[in-house]
Amino acid sequence: MALTPCQNDRILIVDDEEALRHTLKLMLAPELPGVLIDTATNGMEAMKRFHADHHAVILIDLFMPVMNGEQAYRGIEQICAKDKWEMPAIVFYTAHNPSRELRNMVAQNPRHCLLQKPVKNEVLAETIRSRLVPPAALPANDPSA
Repeated sequence: MALTPCQNDRILIVDDEEALRHTLKLMLAPELPGVLIDTATNGMEAMKRFHADHHAVILIDLFMPVMNGEQAYRGIEQICAKDKWEMPAIVFYTAHNPSRELRNMVAQNPRHCLLQKPVKNEVLAETIRSRLVPPAALPANDPSA
């Protein structure tokens, strides 16, 4: 049975700092025309928003009150497994040193990534843009090319 694909026209920004959420949304909107940008203030809210809208990409801070980014990732994994949904691309971003476990988790799936704050606008926009493309739509690597 095939997994239900993500909504490739939706991303979710998760950060406990209101000013940063607002700035990221303003910066990304013109870079991602036609993409709906939702926001959440913590990992618990992110899980609820994701369950309602099945975003293709989640840009999530690691350290937040209520539920951190790593805990939210695990909750989103559970939602996807239970509902037979495609897992979104998770872009973790932090000013702190992430755990070895998180680094390993990200290394196991090239759709996920870890960015250190501060992140250049162009890098962030391209990181998200490249993850909005459904994996099946990416050109196959042709070893004979």
